[in-house]
Amino acid sequence: MNRVVFILFCFVCFHSYAQRDVRMYIDKGNALYAKQDFRSAAVTYKHACMLDSVNFDAWYNFGNALYKLEKYILAGDAYNKALQLTSDSKLQAQTLYNVGNAYLKQDDFENAIEAYTKSLLLNPAQPDCRYNLSYALKLQELQQKDKNNSKNNQNKQKNPQISEFAQQCKAQADTLVAQYKFSEAYDVMKQGLAKDKTVAEYSDFIQRLQKISEILENKSKP
Repeated sequence: MNRVVFILFCFVCFHSYAQRDVRMYIDKGNALYAKQDFRSAAVTYKHACMLDSVNFDAWYNFGNALYKLEKYILAGDAYNKALQLTSDSKLQAQTLYNVGNAYLKQDDFENAIEAYTKSLLLNPAQPDCRYNLSYALKLQELQQKDKNNSKNNQNKQKNPQISEFAQQCKAQADTLVAQYKFSEAYDVMKQGLAKDKTVAEYSDFIQRLQKISEILENKSKP
């Protein structure tokens, strides 16, 4: 994989109960955002949040502006605040997707994977989210591999030789993950583990696939 999608869902929701001055700040922030003046937009959205601390639009758009300023921790905080202010599943899915992007930018792959998975549960029709979930899984695996290699260099004799069969299982699972077929990838690794104990060397990868598969399967049940 040589790319990752960091498209932010940007939108404006009009609420009849919104105060006129709050709406004014949000509209002004939107105009600044459209001009790519993200710093001024962030300041303007922050004023809207201060005026109405339970306004979804204000917090969500504040998160978008902070993200553009590469303030990913603060952006994640703003998105999570917005997430608590809506019961609309589509808006929640879009917000969680942005939360995942913010975590991914921080190399926090575990939380990114969790956010993307929750987003897909709410709205499976998100190709960018599926791609980023697959990408985050790959990055997390590489991160774990680096840690394992460091341990292996210190104590190589304790590590069993991974069989060619185990490596083939892993390659097949990687192909399925790249196709967003997480449950199928888990089945491949689980069946391989039953035949070859060295497949257990990929236990972290298997556990991540199992977690995602269980969540997706439970969601699909009536």
